[in-house]
Amino acid sequence: MARTGAYLYAAGATLVTVWLALPHPAASQDLLLVPLVAVTYTAAWVMGRHGAKLTLRQWELVVALGIALISLAIQFSGRSSTPFVLFYLWSNVYAWYFFPRKRAAIQLALTGAAYAGVLILRDPIAMGGTTRGLLPVFGAGAAWWLITVGTMLVAGVLVASLRGRVDRLILGLTDERNFVVSVVDTAAALVMIFGLDGQLQGFNRACERITGYDADATRGSHISEFMLVPEELERAHDEWNALMDTGGPSEFEFSLITRDGDRRLIAWSAVVGRDAAGEPDHVVATGVDITERKRGERELRRHAARQAAVAELGRRGLEGLPLPELAAESARIAAEQLELDECQVWELTPLSGELLLTAAVGALEGETGRLTVASDPSTVPGFVTSADETVIIDDFREQDRFAALPQLAAAGAISGLVIPIPGPRHPYGAMGGQVVQHRAFSHEDTNFLRSVAHVLGAAIERWRAEESVRHNALHDPMTGLPNRELFLDRLGHVLARRETAGQSAAVMFLDIDNFKLINDSLGHDAGDQMLKAIGPRLASALRPADTVARFGGDEFVVLCEEVGGGRDALVVADRLQQALGEPFVLDGEHHFLTASIGVALAT
Repeated sequence: MARTGAYLYAAGATLVTVWLALPHPAASQDLLLVPLVAVTYTAAWVMGRHGAKLTLRQWELVVALGIALISLAIQFSGRSSTPFVLFYLWSNVYAWYFFPRKRAAIQLALTGAAYAGVLILRDPIAMGGTTRGLLPVFGAGAAWWLITVGTMLVAGVLVASLRGRVDRLILGLTDERNFVVSVVDTAAALVMIFGLDGQLQGFNRACERITGYDADATRGSHISEFMLVPEELERAHDEWNALMDTGGPSEFEFSLITRDGDRRLIAWSAVVGRDAAGEPDHVVATGVDITERKRGERELRRHAARQAAVAELGRRGLEGLPLPELAAESARIAAEQLELDECQVWELTPLSGELLLTAAVGALEGETGRLTVASDPSTVPGFVTSADETVIIDDFREQDRFAALPQLAAAGAISGLVIPIPGPRHPYGAMGGQVVQHRAFSHEDTNFLRSVAHVLGAAIERWRAEESVRHNALHDPMTGLPNRELFLDRLGHVLARRETAGQSAAVMFLDIDNFKLINDSLGHDAGDQMLKAIGPRLASALRPADTVARFGGDEFVVLCEEVGGGRDALVVADRLQQALGEPFVLDGEHHFLTASIGVALAT
């Protein structure tokens, strides 16, 4: 309203200025028109600068002032039919459009009265009986008045009707715009609007919520300056050029960097918008945050890969993969699936009670089969094995509970996870890994490593059970010495080598003298203790390569490889007699044994 009114005032002042510059009737009062022009221009400037602050009542006064200025311009021009009369029409069109109809009718009446006054002053009537005209009151200007006021009335009615239609159209467009804005602002999807130069023109609340940026604050900025990931800029430039060439729609995935520095993966769909003439005008991009979905898909794929790895490890274990190879495969799978820089498998040795490194990935790989650590709580594997508990270390450098292995410290290990390898009564050992960067191991990481350790523990248990079966099948259950079957097997190997290498061997058969008296006098328990003690005595008199076995009852047999002849065999037999001649202590009493020894030579 203010701008239109200012334009009308300025146009009127300009028309008067043109009137003064061009030839015009001599009756024109130019000196009075000059200050009129100045007043009109001043009024136009005031309206343009402060018109928005005026009330409707004040605007009615502005229009009335305009009608008065138009009337003065017509009066000072010297003619009642100058072009200035047209501004009566434009001022009333203005009133009919911006004012209520009753107010606009008042302005029309005011215009008619003002022009009637001008006609009376400029074209007076000569009173007499010969006067002609439709309305003698206005004289010769009556037709002009009727035409002008009638034209303004018709124009006003048309403008009023048009205004109603325009108002309804504007209301419909406003409602539609508000609906679209509400949908866009409340939508869960991100909506961004760009200029053809790539500068942001705005985005919705979902985009504000996800990125943390304010739409008004970023308007006019280029998205590549603060939101796009640097390594994706080149691809984004290519996608933008392709969109400009085709117009879209185009679909692609790009990450956005939020105000907090977080990275969100967005699936975008973009299209080039056009103006009323069909020319490219802007770009609308809608996006869906698929960060969590992609993360979930990655987690599912990783979980499936881990399950497949454990299943494959179990399958190979059931197929009889040797235990050392299975341990190495377990360490490799754990390091691969958990992205570990270091991984170790520690097995508790039955005799020494230490933890032996049986498999490793990383710095300790060369120490496999040689490196041992204490099984007490001073070391991480020792504590895990003795306490049967999982240990997660956030930072080895900040803990003093466990002694760190120098090799792992030198490799830069920072965070670690170690779990027990389960056994039927107590753990068989420990399995764990380390990384050279700080990491918080998840519950899923622990469960996966525990699954691998269960497979390894089951394999160790099965291997030890099989070893026990094999040992019991080839060894005497009471003395632990090789039994008849194992002895005959070794004898067969010795005789086979003798045929090819020409080496001599001796077999000595020992029968303990009067052993039945021990059972009868001291009892069978004492006899069993005596038999258990005989084995080590005989073994102490032999070389490491020789074999002593129990044939049954109180009968023992000795296999000596690479003897020089009968004399050497007799020397060995004499040592065996001497070993048995040492006293055996049972329940604090000394007992002495002798044996009958038969010797056979293979030369």
